Amino acid sequence: LAQELARQGASVAIADIILENARKVADSINASGGKAVAIQCDVTDRDSIKAMKQAATAALGPIQLVFANAGATSFDPLMEMSDDDVDWILTVNLMGVMYTAGAFLPDMIAAGGGHICATASMAGLLPGWIPVHTPYSAAKAGIIGLMMNLQLEMREHGIFTTSYCPGGVAT
Repeated sequence: LAQELARQGASVAIADIILENARKVADSINASGGKAVAIQCDVTDRDSIKAMKQAATAALGPIQLVFANAGATSFDPLMEMSDDDVDWILTVNLMGVMYTAGAFLPDMIAAGGGHICATASMAGLLPGWIPVHTPYSAAKAGIIGLMMNLQLEMREHGIFTTSYCPGGVAT
């Protein structure tokens, strides 16, 4: 996403929990003549998201387009998962999107528009599509509901939302 946006002329901030991963993408974009910054961010931590938003805004100016794309999963049956594992999957996938939207929305409202795209999954649309994926499917279905309802709330501010629901992705 970042590489294609940069190819089309956008300045991009790449955030990752592993800063080196973000740096590799940003370095590639910058080497190709684009403008990119790398920022460390843990989407399970509101303060980390706020710091990422501040760093992105400081480097690039007001942010108009946000992709909430972090994800985590497990192929363990729910009854074999610890409470911490379940909480982690729900927090990364669903609450990370909510926290990210909450961090960027005030500036978008002030600017009179923007767009938030969140990566859900086919598993959120068709929970039986990937068996033994209970917390993941629940979180991804939650993203779809979150984005649909947020669109209604933000319509008057010119802010739009999209849920992206890919199938299998080689990452």
